[in-house]
Amino acid sequence: MKELIKKILREQDEAMDTHAEKVQDLDSADELGGFRNPIIDDSPGNVPPTSYEGQKYNHKTRRYYKPTVSKNIFFKATQILTKMKDATWFTQHEDDNDSLWHRQQDMSTALKVLGIDGDGSGLADKIYWAANDNRIGILDGSITNYDQLWLRPLVKYKVPLFEAVREYKTIYWAPLVECYSKEDAFNTVLYDEDGVYDSWEWDGDPSYQQESDEWEGEGKELDSEVEVVKTLYPGEKGGEPIKESIIEEMGPSPEENDIISELTELVQSWNGCEEGRPVACRYQNQVQEIIDRYKSKPLT
Repeated sequence: MKELIKKILREQDEAMDTHAEKVQDLDSADELGGFRNPIIDDSPGNVPPTSYEGQKYNHKTRRYYKPTVSKNIFFKATQILTKMKDATWFTQHEDDNDSLWHRQQDMSTALKVLGIDGDGSGLADKIYWAANDNRIGILDGSITNYDQLWLRPLVKYKVPLFEAVREYKTIYWAPLVECYSKEDAFNTVLYDEDGVYDSWEWDGDPSYQQESDEWEGEGKELDSEVEVVKTLYPGEKGGEPIKESIIEEMGPSPEENDIISELTELVQSWNGCEEGRPVACRYQNQVQEIIDRYKSKPLT
Protein backbone atom coordinates (compact mmCIF):
# COMPACT_ATOMS: atom_id res chain seq x y z
CA MET A 1 0.00 0.00 0.00
CA LYS A 2 2.81 2.42 0.90
CA GLU A 3 4.51 1.73 -2.43
CA LEU A 4 1.24 2.39 -4.28
CA ILE A 5 0.78 5.74 -2.50
CA LYS A 6 4.37 6.73 -3.30
CA LYS A 7 3.81 5.80 -6.94
CA ILE A 8 0.63 7.90 -7.14
CA LEU A 9 2.34 10.90 -5.54
CA ARG A 10 5.33 10.51 -7.87
CA GLU A 11 3.05 10.44 -10.93
CA GLN A 12 1.23 13.58 -9.68
CA ASP A 13 4.54 15.41 -9.24
CA GLU A 14 5.63 14.40 -12.75
CA ALA A 15 2.32 15.60 -14.18
CA MET A 16 2.66 18.97 -12.44
CA ASP A 17 6.23 19.33 -13.68
CA THR A 18 5.10 18.57 -17.25
CA HIS A 19 2.34 21.21 -16.96
CA ALA A 20 4.79 23.77 -15.56
CA GLU A 21 7.09 23.20 -18.55
CA LYS A 22 4.23 23.96 -20.95
CA VAL A 23 3.39 27.29 -19.25
CA GLN A 24 5.35 30.11 -20.82
CA ASP A 25 5.93 33.64 -19.64
CA LEU A 26 4.27 36.37 -21.64
CA ASP A 27 6.29 38.68 -23.85
CA SER A 28 4.33 41.79 -22.89
CA ALA A 29 2.29 43.06 -19.93
CA ASP A 30 -0.41 44.01 -22.46
CA GLU A 31 -1.01 40.40 -23.56
CA LEU A 32 -4.04 38.59 -22.17
CA GLY A 33 -3.03 37.48 -18.69
CA GLY A 34 -0.42 40.21 -18.40
CA PHE A 35 -0.35 42.82 -15.63
CA ARG A 36 -2.16 45.42 -17.72
CA ASN A 37 -4.60 42.95 -19.29
CA PRO A 38 -5.69 40.46 -16.59
CA ILE A 39 -7.99 37.57 -17.43
CA ILE A 40 -11.57 38.36 -16.38
CA ASP A 41 -14.75 36.39 -15.70
CA ASP A 42 -17.66 38.56 -16.82
CA SER A 43 -20.41 36.02 -16.12
CA PRO A 44 -23.86 37.66 -15.75
CA GLY A 45 -24.09 36.84 -12.04
CA ASN A 46 -20.82 38.59 -11.21
CA VAL A 47 -20.12 42.23 -10.46
CA PRO A 48 -18.84 43.66 -13.80
CA PRO A 49 -15.05 43.23 -13.51
CA THR A 50 -14.43 46.36 -15.59
CA SER A 51 -16.13 48.44 -12.89
CA TYR A 52 -13.14 48.19 -10.51
CA GLU A 53 -9.36 48.02 -10.63
CA GLY A 54 -7.11 45.20 -9.42
CA GLN A 55 -5.36 42.00 -10.42
CA LYS A 56 -3.92 38.92 -8.74
CA TYR A 57 -0.97 36.85 -9.95
CA ASN A 58 -1.26 33.06 -10.21
CA HIS A 59 2.21 31.54 -9.85
CA LYS A 60 1.15 28.22 -11.38
CA THR A 61 -0.27 29.65 -14.59
CA ARG A 62 2.03 32.70 -14.55
CA ARG A 63 -0.93 34.89 -15.44
CA TYR A 64 -2.78 37.81 -13.86
CA TYR A 65 -6.49 37.46 -13.09
CA LYS A 66 -9.07 40.09 -12.14
CA PRO A 67 -10.60 39.18 -8.75
CA THR A 68 -14.28 38.33 -9.24
CA VAL A 69 -17.24 38.26 -6.88
CA SER A 70 -20.91 37.47 -7.39
CA LYS A 71 -23.44 40.27 -7.03
CA ASN A 72 -25.02 38.41 -4.12
CA ILE A 73 -21.72 38.17 -2.20
CA PHE A 74 -20.92 41.80 -3.01
CA PHE A 75 -24.21 42.94 -1.49
CA LYS A 76 -23.65 40.79 1.60
CA ALA A 77 -20.23 42.41 1.98
CA THR A 78 -21.83 45.88 1.98
CA GLN A 79 -24.37 44.68 4.55
CA ILE A 80 -21.74 43.26 6.89
CA LEU A 81 -19.50 46.32 6.57
CA THR A 82 -22.43 48.65 7.24
CA LYS A 83 -23.37 46.77 10.40
CA MET A 84 -19.78 46.40 11.64
CA LYS A 85 -18.79 50.06 11.19
CA ASP A 86 -20.52 53.20 12.43
CA ALA A 87 -21.15 56.49 10.62
CA THR A 88 -18.00 58.06 12.07
CA TRP A 89 -15.83 55.31 10.59
CA PHE A 90 -17.30 55.81 7.13
CA THR A 91 -16.89 59.59 7.29
CA GLN A 92 -13.31 59.27 8.53
CA HIS A 93 -12.33 56.99 5.65
CA GLU A 94 -13.82 59.15 2.91
CA ASP A 95 -10.50 61.01 2.95
CA ASP A 96 -7.81 59.45 5.15
CA ASN A 97 -4.94 61.49 3.72
CA ASP A 98 -3.13 58.16 3.76
CA SER A 99 -2.64 55.05 1.65
CA LEU A 100 -5.89 53.24 0.71
CA TRP A 101 -4.20 50.10 2.04
CA HIS A 102 -5.07 51.14 5.60
CA ARG A 103 -8.78 51.41 4.79
CA GLN A 104 -8.66 48.06 3.00
CA GLN A 105 -6.98 46.46 6.01
CA ASP A 106 -9.63 47.90 8.33
CA MET A 107 -12.24 46.17 6.14
CA SER A 108 -10.44 42.83 5.95
CA THR A 109 -12.39 41.10 8.72
CA ALA A 110 -15.72 41.86 7.06
CA LEU A 111 -14.46 40.78 3.65
CA LYS A 112 -12.70 37.60 4.71
CA VAL A 113 -15.94 36.27 6.20
CA LEU A 114 -17.18 36.07 2.61
CA GLY A 115 -13.90 34.88 1.12
CA ILE A 116 -13.01 38.25 -0.44
CA ASP A 117 -9.34 39.18 -0.48
CA GLY A 118 -9.42 42.97 -0.31
CA ASP A 119 -5.70 43.57 0.17
CA GLY A 120 -4.63 46.15 -2.40
CA SER A 121 -7.73 45.51 -4.49
CA GLY A 122 -10.02 48.03 -6.17
CA LEU A 123 -12.83 45.60 -5.36
CA ALA A 124 -12.49 46.50 -1.67
CA ASP A 125 -12.71 50.20 -2.58
CA LYS A 126 -15.88 49.57 -4.61
CA ILE A 127 -17.40 47.74 -1.64
CA TYR A 128 -16.47 50.61 0.71
CA TRP A 129 -18.11 53.27 -1.45
CA ALA A 130 -21.18 51.11 -2.06
CA ALA A 131 -21.62 50.66 1.70
CA ASN A 132 -20.90 54.34 2.39
CA ASP A 133 -23.31 55.69 -0.24
CA ASN A 134 -26.13 53.22 0.52
CA ARG A 135 -25.64 52.94 4.28
CA ILE A 136 -28.98 54.42 5.37
CA GLY A 137 -31.00 52.34 2.90
CA ILE A 138 -29.20 49.14 3.94
CA LEU A 139 -29.77 49.84 7.64
CA ASP A 140 -33.47 50.75 7.32
CA GLY A 141 -34.16 47.77 5.03
CA SER A 142 -35.21 49.75 1.96
CA ILE A 143 -32.21 48.33 0.04
CA THR A 144 -32.22 44.52 0.07
CA ASN A 145 -30.19 43.42 -2.96
CA TYR A 146 -27.40 44.40 -5.36
CA ASP A 147 -29.69 45.81 -8.05
CA GLN A 148 -31.06 48.41 -5.62
CA LEU A 149 -27.63 49.85 -4.82
CA TRP A 150 -26.45 53.20 -6.16
CA LEU A 151 -22.90 52.50 -7.36
CA ARG A 152 -20.37 55.17 -8.22
CA PRO A 153 -18.75 55.31 -11.66
CA LEU A 154 -15.12 54.29 -12.02
CA VAL A 155 -13.42 57.48 -13.19
CA LYS A 156 -9.95 58.17 -14.54
CA TYR A 157 -8.43 61.25 -12.90
CA LYS A 158 -5.37 63.33 -13.62
CA VAL A 159 -3.45 64.37 -10.48
CA PRO A 160 -0.99 67.21 -11.28
CA LEU A 161 2.08 67.00 -9.00
CA PHE A 162 5.31 68.82 -8.40
CA GLU A 163 8.37 68.08 -6.31
CA ALA A 164 11.17 70.40 -5.25
CA VAL A 165 14.48 68.61 -5.92
CA ARG A 166 18.03 69.37 -4.94
CA GLU A 167 20.40 68.01 -7.57
CA TYR A 168 24.09 67.51 -6.93
CA LYS A 169 26.32 67.87 -9.99
CA THR A 170 29.98 67.71 -10.82
CA ILE A 171 31.05 70.37 -13.30
CA TYR A 172 34.20 70.13 -15.39
CA TRP A 173 35.76 73.07 -17.28
CA ALA A 174 39.26 74.09 -18.39
CA PRO A 175 39.90 77.81 -18.63
CA LEU A 176 42.69 78.97 -20.94
CA VAL A 177 45.11 81.49 -19.40
CA GLU A 178 48.31 83.07 -20.67
CA CYS A 179 51.12 82.89 -18.08
CA TYR A 180 54.88 82.19 -17.79
CA SER A 181 54.60 79.04 -15.65
CA LYS A 182 52.18 76.26 -14.60
CA GLU A 183 52.19 77.67 -11.08
CA ASP A 184 51.17 81.12 -12.32
CA ALA A 185 48.38 79.58 -14.39
CA PHE A 186 47.11 77.57 -11.41
CA ASN A 187 47.17 80.58 -9.06
CA THR A 188 45.54 82.87 -11.62
CA VAL A 189 42.56 80.53 -12.00
CA LEU A 190 42.18 79.26 -8.42
CA TYR A 191 42.61 82.59 -6.67
CA ASP A 192 40.51 84.63 -9.06
CA GLU A 193 38.82 87.37 -7.00
CA ASP A 194 36.76 88.70 -9.91
CA GLY A 195 35.06 85.34 -10.70
CA VAL A 196 36.28 85.33 -14.29
CA TYR A 197 37.10 81.63 -14.09
CA ASP A 198 34.07 80.47 -12.09
CA SER A 199 32.07 77.66 -13.69
CA TRP A 200 29.02 79.70 -14.74
CA GLU A 201 31.26 82.04 -16.72
CA TRP A 202 32.46 79.10 -18.82
CA ASP A 203 29.10 77.51 -19.58
CA GLY A 204 29.18 77.01 -23.36
CA ASP A 205 32.91 76.60 -23.60
CA PRO A 206 33.95 73.34 -25.37
CA SER A 207 35.59 72.15 -22.14
CA TYR A 208 32.43 72.66 -20.05
CA GLN A 209 30.70 69.43 -18.94
CA GLN A 210 28.17 68.47 -16.27
CA GLU A 211 27.58 65.12 -14.59
CA SER A 212 24.61 64.51 -12.31
CA ASP A 213 25.85 62.68 -9.22
CA GLU A 214 22.65 62.40 -7.19
CA TRP A 215 19.52 64.29 -6.24
CA GLU A 216 17.37 64.65 -3.18
CA GLY A 217 13.63 65.29 -3.40
CA GLU A 218 11.45 66.92 -0.77
CA GLY A 219 8.37 64.80 -1.52
CA LYS A 220 5.59 65.15 -4.08
CA GLU A 221 2.85 67.72 -3.59
CA LEU A 222 -0.37 68.58 -5.40
CA ASP A 223 0.29 71.25 -8.03
CA SER A 224 -3.34 72.04 -8.96
CA GLU A 225 -6.84 70.60 -8.70
CA VAL A 226 -7.36 66.89 -9.46
CA GLU A 227 -9.05 66.68 -12.86
CA VAL A 228 -11.57 64.24 -14.31
CA VAL A 229 -10.25 62.63 -17.50
CA LYS A 230 -13.09 60.24 -18.39
CA THR A 231 -15.50 57.67 -16.98
CA LEU A 232 -14.14 54.14 -17.32
CA TYR A 233 -17.34 52.47 -16.10
CA PRO A 234 -20.64 54.28 -15.52
CA GLY A 235 -22.40 54.49 -12.19
CA GLU A 236 -25.34 52.13 -11.60
CA LYS A 237 -28.78 52.51 -10.07
CA GLY A 238 -31.36 49.76 -10.01
CA GLY A 239 -28.95 47.49 -11.86
CA GLU A 240 -28.82 49.86 -14.84
CA PRO A 241 -26.06 52.28 -15.99
CA ILE A 242 -26.61 55.93 -15.08
CA LYS A 243 -26.55 58.19 -18.13
CA GLU A 244 -24.93 61.23 -16.52
CA SER A 245 -22.26 63.56 -17.77
CA ILE A 246 -18.94 63.78 -15.98
CA ILE A 247 -19.54 67.43 -15.05
CA GLU A 248 -22.95 66.75 -13.51
CA GLU A 249 -21.67 63.72 -11.72
CA MET A 250 -18.26 64.84 -10.49
CA GLY A 251 -18.56 68.64 -10.28
CA PRO A 252 -17.25 71.59 -12.28
CA SER A 253 -14.29 71.36 -14.62
CA PRO A 254 -11.03 73.28 -14.01
CA GLU A 255 -12.04 75.67 -16.83
CA GLU A 256 -15.32 76.47 -15.08
CA ASN A 257 -13.51 77.02 -11.81
CA ASP A 258 -11.15 79.43 -13.58
CA ILE A 259 -14.10 81.43 -14.95
CA ILE A 260 -15.71 81.67 -11.50
CA SER A 261 -12.39 82.76 -10.00
CA GLU A 262 -12.01 85.49 -12.62
CA LEU A 263 -15.58 86.71 -12.03
CA THR A 264 -14.96 86.77 -8.28
CA GLU A 265 -11.82 88.86 -8.76
CA LEU A 266 -13.76 91.20 -11.06
CA VAL A 267 -16.50 91.75 -8.48
CA GLN A 268 -13.97 92.36 -5.73
CA SER A 269 -12.24 95.05 -7.82
CA TRP A 270 -15.52 96.64 -8.98
CA ASN A 271 -15.96 100.09 -7.40
CA GLY A 272 -19.39 100.90 -8.81
CA CYS A 273 -21.27 100.78 -5.51
CA GLU A 274 -18.59 102.69 -3.61
CA GLU A 275 -18.57 105.47 -6.20
CA GLY A 276 -22.34 105.89 -6.13
CA ARG A 277 -23.11 104.63 -9.65
CA PRO A 278 -26.44 102.73 -9.38
CA VAL A 279 -26.29 101.00 -12.78
CA ALA A 280 -22.77 99.71 -12.26
CA CYS A 281 -23.69 98.71 -8.71
CA ARG A 282 -26.69 96.74 -9.98
CA TYR A 283 -24.52 94.86 -12.49
CA GLN A 284 -22.03 94.07 -9.72
CA ASN A 285 -24.77 92.63 -7.51
CA GLN A 286 -26.18 90.56 -10.39
CA VAL A 287 -22.79 89.01 -11.15
CA GLN A 288 -22.31 88.22 -7.45
CA GLU A 289 -25.72 86.49 -7.38
CA ILE A 290 -24.68 84.32 -10.35
CA ILE A 291 -21.46 83.34 -8.54
CA ASP A 292 -23.36 82.52 -5.34
CA ARG A 293 -25.94 80.39 -7.18
CA TYR A 294 -23.21 78.47 -9.01
CA LYS A 295 -21.24 77.76 -5.84
CA SER A 296 -24.37 76.56 -4.03
CA LYS A 297 -24.97 73.80 -6.60
CA PRO A 298 -24.24 70.26 -5.26
CA LEU A 299 -21.20 68.61 -6.86
CA THR A 300 -22.62 65.10 -6.84
